[in-house]
Amino acid sequence: MLDWGAPHLLWILPAVWLAALVLHLYFRRRRMVVCFSDLEFFLRDEHHPAMRRRLRDLLKLLVRFLILTLPVLAVAQPRLRGIAPPGGGGAVRRAIVLDDSFSMERKLPAGETAFQAAQRTALSLLDGFDDGGETALFFSSARPGVLPTADRDKVRQAIREAKTAPRAGTLAETLAEAVRTVRDGEVFLLSDFQKSTLGSWSEAKEARIYALPLRGREDNLSVEIAGFSELPRRAGVRRILRAKVANHSNRPVESRVEFLLHSRPAGERLLSLAPGEWTEVAFEFAPPAGECAGSVAVEDENIPGDNRATFSFRVAETLPVALVRGGGRMPDPFYFLRYALDPGGDGRFGVRFEELSPAELGSGDLRRFGLVIVAGTVPEARCDEFVKNGGRLWRLPAPEAKSVPAAGKKAAFAGALAPLNDLLEMDFVEWKQIVPPAVPAGAETWLRLGDGTPLLTARRLGDSIRFDSAFDLRSRASNWPLLRSFPVAMAKLVEAMAPDDGSSVTRSEPAGAESEPAAASAAELRRTLPGVRELRLDGDWRLRLEELRRGTELAGWLLLAALLLFGVDCWMCRKEAA
Repeated sequence: MLDWGAPHLLWILPAVWLAALVLHLYFRRRRMVVCFSDLEFFLRDEHHPAMRRRLRDLLKLLVRFLILTLPVLAVAQPRLRGIAPPGGGGAVRRAIVLDDSFSMERKLPAGETAFQAAQRTALSLLDGFDDGGETALFFSSARPGVLPTADRDKVRQAIREAKTAPRAGTLAETLAEAVRTVRDGEVFLLSDFQKSTLGSWSEAKEARIYALPLRGREDNLSVEIAGFSELPRRAGVRRILRAKVANHSNRPVESRVEFLLHSRPAGERLLSLAPGEWTEVAFEFAPPAGECAGSVAVEDENIPGDNRATFSFRVAETLPVALVRGGGRMPDPFYFLRYALDPGGDGRFGVRFEELSPAELGSGDLRRFGLVIVAGTVPEARCDEFVKNGGRLWRLPAPEAKSVPAAGKKAAFAGALAPLNDLLEMDFVEWKQIVPPAVPAGAETWLRLGDGTPLLTARRLGDSIRFDSAFDLRSRASNWPLLRSFPVAMAKLVEAMAPDDGSSVTRSEPAGAESEPAAASAAELRRTLPGVRELRLDGDWRLRLEELRRGTELAGWLLLAALLLFGVDCWMCRKEAA
């Protein structure tokens, strides 16, 4: 059955036919009178040429009628109802691509989210596939979908159970996989078409791809964890949490950022952001020992999926450090160390000191200390025995050891501590007297002078480590204890020397939801995703789908026929003129 998408254009046909008749009569070849001496030679054949001319004129009139009629019929969008979609028979393979990124949580004018509307539309599409073909389901994230199957209930269940997730792929990648799966079938893409979700796409001619854009509120605020302050992860140590808040909308917004620690309010900030602006907010807190979990949330009801960033890490107990002071006349070798890491003696900065005598160095009770620091005259045999028994020991130079001058030579950390060089500005440290330690085979150098002289070495024996330094922790060796970088450096060194507590920060990935639609119009959608046809959900998209399936080919054939008939008319006119 023939149907028309624009039947009102058919009223143009009478005017077109009248114009065709007028043109035919105007350009009709007129009879010419030629004087001749005797007509007896023509009387016998006069009847037959006249009939051929009349038939030729009628044929030319019919051709010209069709030349002007066929374009009008093509513009009227003819459709043949009752014809199956491309692919033939009941083996049509279709794929539904569902965008499940966090940006799909934006609210639509009807009150539902874009993802809820996409689920409802996908179910409506599935109900319309009544030809017995197979259907596949794909998601824009990395989650598995449904392979081509004739079991509609399986696909329905997967659509209903789907939820938004942080974006792990692009629409272009998912679209390419869907096209490879259905080959010459149909692909239906439901998305809000944000620029960050598109990827790179080139036209795929083997399948028919239909896009169903979901428009909604474009206002959006997002938050993500930017990082933590570089401090030992010990109980009682105050930490600084940094969070990044971005305004993805095209208008200024004012909002509130709330910091929760163990589900309890721990701080808040009020902020005002210009369109496209982002800012960093900081919260200071002192986590207790054990598992620590929290979140940072920004108030925004439009796309709540990326409005909360979570984090968690394990906080170690306060680090116990034993200070062993040997014999010999010398000032307190640990004075500056105590003042830097535990000035109040209460361990509230993550380190707790306890003084021991050299006689206790061989006791098995020392295993409760994460690190033992030895200064003064202490038998080396006891130090080696403690390390062999599984301890960690930092040996400062003995007073009787011979020192050498090291004036003005720069020092730098190596290995994992190398980032401290810029943080601590080691160029300000002036070295005076050092006792270069012997570097045994297999030892690592953690700190060295500019000429290569080792200042701090580490020798590993399984889980045990012995550290030997060429400097003490008084101002006799350098001006370092008097600089502001000394507490930070000592905190880093003591933390690096102590056993690893295994703590690591885990945080939620940023959602990446934005408000920059790549398909604000059908023209932009075709430019962004070439070869994709748009079906607008705010109209009769089912009728539009049927037009795209069946109407375009018939209109093309009509235009091609008009062009061929125009060529026939030109050929007939040329032959008559000859």
